[in-house]
Amino acid sequence: MRKRFFSIIVCVVMLFTMNVTAFAAETQENYSETEKTMTFEITPTALTSGSSRHSVGMLNSFFGTNDTVATSALGSFTISSTSVPSGSTISKIVVTSTKSSGSSGNIELFVAKDEDNGDGTFDRYTDSKSWNSSLTFADFGNYNLSPVGNYYVQFESTRYSTGTVAAATLKNIYVTVYYH
Repeated sequence: MRKRFFSIIVCVVMLFTMNVTAFAAETQENYSETEKTMTFEITPTALTSGSSRHSVGMLNSFFGTNDTVATSALGSFTISSTSVPSGSTISKIVVTSTKSSGSSGNIELFVAKDEDNGDGTFDRYTDSKSWNSSLTFADFGNYNLSPVGNYYVQFESTRYSTGTVAAATLKNIYVTVYYH
């Protein structure tokens, strides 16, 4: 009798465990289905001889100027309101890139999003990280921003003693905006 009772309890526990596992897997699958992505390729602007910076719009004044630092706009892209569902918000932005030379340079990549929320000012959101082949800008998930708008990618690097800029060799730059 005890064995039969114990067997029934084990069966009930196993069934409950299987249902919980199936429910957890289904929940995870549903979440990943709701997160969407859009990927853009950015073509770097090469630094010309004797030049220390390039710009897209007002980004030079936004990121500041410094004689010991070279800044270059890598590019920009726009996500239109027809490309994403209404009410979507950014969860993160991922930038992948390669660098063919200048690996000893100190490079930071910036991602900025300009957003006009109707209050009469032009708002900018930015995040920066030291260069790596893949950078995740998770802070954009904290701003509750719509994916719709204009984005800018820019690098900043210290110069070598020779005056060359390591970041000028960045290439194969892709920006992926994750939203849900």
